[in-house]
Amino acid sequence: MTKKKLIFIIPTLDVGGAEKVTMNILRKMDASRNQIKLIVLDGNGPLKNIVPKHVELIVVSSKRLRYAMFEISRLLVKNRPDYIFSTIGHLNLALIFIKRVLLLKSKIIIREASTPSKYLGRMNRINSMIYYKLYRYLYPQADKIVAQCDSMKKDLVENMGIPISKIVRIYNPIDIEDIKNKADEYYPREYNINTINIISVGRLVEAKGYDTLLKAFKILVENNDSLLHLYIVGEGPKKVELTDLSKNLKISDKVSFLGFMENPYPYIKSADLFVLSSKWEGFPNTLLEALACGKKVVATDCESGPKEILGEEQYGLLANVDDPLSLSEKIKNYLSIENKNGNRAEDFNIQKIIKQYEMLFRQ
Repeated sequence: MTKKKLIFIIPTLDVGGAEKVTMNILRKMDASRNQIKLIVLDGNGPLKNIVPKHVELIVVSSKRLRYAMFEISRLLVKNRPDYIFSTIGHLNLALIFIKRVLLLKSKIIIREASTPSKYLGRMNRINSMIYYKLYRYLYPQADKIVAQCDSMKKDLVENMGIPISKIVRIYNPIDIEDIKNKADEYYPREYNINTINIISVGRLVEAKGYDTLLKAFKILVENNDSLLHLYIVGEGPKKVELTDLSKNLKISDKVSFLGFMENPYPYIKSADLFVLSSKWEGFPNTLLEALACGKKVVATDCESGPKEILGEEQYGLLANVDDPLSLSEKIKNYLSIENKNGNRAEDFNIQKIIKQYEMLFRQ
C-alpha cells in the first residue's frame, strides 16, 4: 500500500493551543498509512521533545515567515506532498498563496485557530481591512477548512464569506490518559489544604480576560469569609499590567502568578475550581483539560467554544464576558454545589477525534 505523504507546518514548538493540537494529531496518525513530515520555523521549544519518532522534523533557516517563504516553497516542491496541513492564520494564508503561485497539486487543509472576526476586529483599521480581504480571497481556495466548533464555522461563513461546503467541524482532541498520568506526577507545594484554591491557565494576553478574573476575585475576597487563593499559570506581555492590577485591587497576597509550566495538570487536578475568563477564544484546550482532570469549571460565554463544551451549563457554569460580578457569582455558586463535570471530556478524547482527521486525509 502506497503511503500518503503529509506535511504539517507550524511556526514554533512552543506550548500554544494550535501547536499542542497539531502534536496530538501527529502522535496518533497511523504511521503505516502515512509518511509524515513536520516543518517548523523555530525548532526550539518544549514540544521538541515529544515530536513522534515516525515524524521527520524539518527546521527552516528563518524564524520570520516573510523570510522563510522561499525555503518552505522549495521544500514543498521537493517533497510533493499529497496533503499540506497548517493551523495558524497568517501561515494558512501564506501557504494558500504559495500553492497558487507554484501551481502545486497538493491538497491544502487549513485549521482555523481562533474566531477570525474577533481578533481581526482588534487590529488597527488598515491591517483589519487587509486581512479581511485576504481571508475572503484566499481561504475559499483551500481544499478544506477545519473549524474547531460550530460557532467558529458560523463566523467563517457569515463574516469571512467562506462557502459552507469548504468547512468541516472537528473538535480539538485531548489525550485524556496522558493528562491524567501527568496530573499525578506531583502535588503543588504552594497549595494550602485549608484554602479554596482557584486555578486558571493560559497566556497573559488580552484575549484571556485576566483583568476580569482579578476583579471578580476581588469581589469574592470581599464577600466571602473563607480563605481563597487564585493561581494563574502562564506567561505573556500582560504580566506586569496584571501584577500591578492585583496590587491596586489589594489582593496581591491572595494571587500567585506561577509563570509558564510544561506540566500544569497537577495544579489543575488539585484545585477546587478552574476558571476560564476569556474575551474570545478559538476552542479552549485548557477548558477541555480541566474537564479531563475532573474539575469543576467556570467559563465566560465568549466566542467561540465554551458553550459548546459546557452546553447550557450541563457540565459547568457560564458567566457573562467582561463582567466581573457575573463571574464572581458563578464561581461562588459552583463552589457550593456538586460537580457537574460527568464524563464530558470523553467526547473530545483523541481516540475519537483522530478518526475524523484520518477520514479527512483519506477523502
